Amino acid sequence: MKTILDRYVRSLAERELSGDAPEHHQDLGTFMGWLLPRLGFKVHLHAFKHRGPSRRKSAGRIQWGVDVIASRVSQNEEASIYLFVLKHGDIGRNQWSPDTRGSMPHDLWLAGGMQESDSLRHILSPAEWKDTTVVAVHNGDLDTEAIGGQVATTRTRLEELYGVKTEWWDAQTLVELAYAPSSGAEIYLDEQSDPSLFPPTVRSFMRLALDSLARDEAGENFDLRAIDQLLEQALPLDRPQSVEPHGPGNALPDGPAMHPLRLYRTLSELGLFLAMVAADTSAGGSRTTLPSLDSTERVLCRAMEHLRRIPANKLRGHKRSLKALLQSLVDSYVTQALSLADRLQPVVDTPYGLALSLPSEKVDYPLRVLRLSGYLAT
Repeated sequence: MKTILDRYVRSLAERELSGDAPEHHQDLGTFMGWLLPRLGFKVHLHAFKHRGPSRRKSAGRIQWGVDVIASRVSQNEEASIYLFVLKHGDIGRNQWSPDTRGSMPHDLWLAGGMQESDSLRHILSPAEWKDTTVVAVHNGDLDTEAIGGQVATTRTRLEELYGVKTEWWDAQTLVELAYAPSSGAEIYLDEQSDPSLFPPTVRSFMRLALDSLARDEAGENFDLRAIDQLLEQALPLDRPQSVEPHGPGNALPDGPAMHPLRLYRTLSELGLFLAMVAADTSAGGSRTTLPSLDSTERVLCRAMEHLRRIPANKLRGHKRSLKALLQSLVDSYVTQALSLADRLQPVVDTPYGLALSLPSEKVDYPLRVLRLSGYLAT
């Protein structure tokens, strides 16, 4: 789960461009909107805004270098303010340019001086707080060997000049915080799935599928329709409604090709969801693999259809990451299939063995026999 979560976190953009992106796609800002309440923070300023019940890109407001403002109350009931500066990817020598507007050090200095402005008190009024912490957040690695000294010096000067505290959350820290139990709980992410992690337009279908597992530990009533609806939302085929005959073997024309980066980010999201399905099917003593196999198979088939559409010249720079991601999905599929084969081993030599009720995989003989044979052959 941690490995898959790490890939997902690193795939996120700092901010998606389209106006309705927060409703459809996760980015670093919407991810923080999920993570901070999980950690016990109260968010006062999101990286997005709402238009009615829908999330929309936050544009047109003044930027102080701060993307998210939150507070947290300590055990002695003293409130602390946290100012989060969000950036995408790794922070190294090329990204550490204090004189460049929008760079991490530039925005950290703006954030440090923000508490001296009335703007912060307008947002939180009439809240009172004990101290302020500026948090640098990026979903990549920090090159401490190249710029560790500059980072340490900047943090020290910020603390001395503005009287703030500083923290640094890189990709590894974000993964650890997301994986850990939520505030007041003792259950890790791979022990209890949380569909609220995902964007609103796909969240409901993911919740339907996961809830069907919670109601039925054997997995016999897993909601595959929810998986199909999820794929229609996340990876739509967008084919023309009607097809004109053009000779023997009529073929459906292709729909539009996705941008390789969008396909990668969507598959990273679906990969994390599949990990939740696999975790939930093995929770509570249940060892069924059919929901995980069915879900992974559908995602892989839809992914390959979209990958096939992308022209070769558009794949440059994305081949390696897409190949690694697809390989991880195939590896997960094979692992589940091998697990299924191991549990069916006791009935291999028994005539009509799949019809027996043994402590192996529950099957509806004979309707599922061909599906199971296909999984084992794969």
